[in-house]
Amino acid sequence: MQPIQIELWTDELNGACYVEDFLGLRQVDGAEILQVLIEDFEGRYYAELYRGNKVKNPLDDLIYLCIDHKDKEVRLFGCLRGRTIVLVHGIAKKMHTRTPIGEVEKAAERIKRIPN
Repeated sequence: MQPIQIELWTDELNGACYVEDFLGLRQVDGAEILQVLIEDFEGRYYAELYRGNKVKNPLDDLIYLCIDHKDKEVRLFGCLRGRTIVLVHGIAKKMHTRTPIGEVEKAAERIKRIPN
């Protein structure tokens, strides 16, 4: 079985890589989050991807990864393209709080611009 790949999407309209920019914020430790995603994804999230524990489907074609990090919950939004998870948006929020619908809508709009 091929491993799942993680891709950080770059917006062709303005050249922005929103997830990369988000992980550079001081409120999350971007290096630790990227380490979880890139180096340990198969062991930590792969089985759970298909059980739905770590990747949820709130809208058509929109998924998100939930990563608990210190006192925050990091949500990285994206979509599946074959065996690649294309990440388009990220937020950090307090544990056990709702994700603002505006953040979900922002991610959904970005995903519409990614080729199938």
